[in-house]
Amino acid sequence: MALANACFYLSISASKLVVGHFANLTALKADGYNGATDTLAYLIIILGLMFASLPADHFHKFGYPKNDG
Repeated sequence: MALANACFYLSISASKLVVGHFANLTALKADGYNGATDTLAYLIIILGLMFASLPADHFHKFGYPKNDG
């Protein structure tokens, strides 16, 4: 579900970038870039959560480290 949301937001951002480019609308292009970077940050968070939830193995006896800040 999370990846479907990310794909949906990326498609919206791409359409804003395309329309903004052809219509020469700077605000729409900026909104497209903003949405794309937000989606990229969202995907990085999802990957971090997936990595942190890996079970313990031979090299990480207590599981993978989690950065609690």
